[in-house]
Amino acid sequence: MDEEGIPPTALREISLLQMLSNSIYIVCLICVQHIHHNDKPLLYLVFEYLDTDLKKFIDSHRKGPNPSHLPPSQIQSFLFQLCKGVAHCHGHDVLHRDLKPQNLLVDKISNLFISWLEWEKEEHEWGKCPLFLLVCWVHKGKNKIVLVFLDWNPCRMKGNMGFIKRKRRREG
Repeated sequence: MDEEGIPPTALREISLLQMLSNSIYIVCLICVQHIHHNDKPLLYLVFEYLDTDLKKFIDSHRKGPNPSHLPPSQIQSFLFQLCKGVAHCHGHDVLHRDLKPQNLLVDKISNLFISWLEWEKEEHEWGKCPLFLLVCWVHKGKNKIVLVFLDWNPCRMKGNMGFIKRKRRREG
């Protein structure tokens, strides 16, 4: 924080998190605390505790004494939870704009949560356009898994969610 108080971007992100935290697919913002310490204003955000992020979770399966790929049922579960979380955000006219494995948190029982970073609301675009149809599928090629989100609404293209692509190591 600076001398002028809480930055507007932080206020916007906090208010969006408070609005979205009622979903089981979004990391829960438990409390926001604004205090002064040594004449400096401090802002504390308290989130629910989650064990790891998706990147570390995947890496833990790839490395170690028994390297392995995630089972297809686990991948399907993560994709389902991700789609539900994104649908919840879009249902509240919010675009995440920074979905990546480091922003997807995983708990002990493999529940996936979308975490906070670079949330942005685009009221002017969403107000003009009806909600888009979200279609996804998984393409399993020899060396890659591609999750594709198709958007049939031209107004949504600015958000550029696009597709998430992850190459798998060749089995050899």
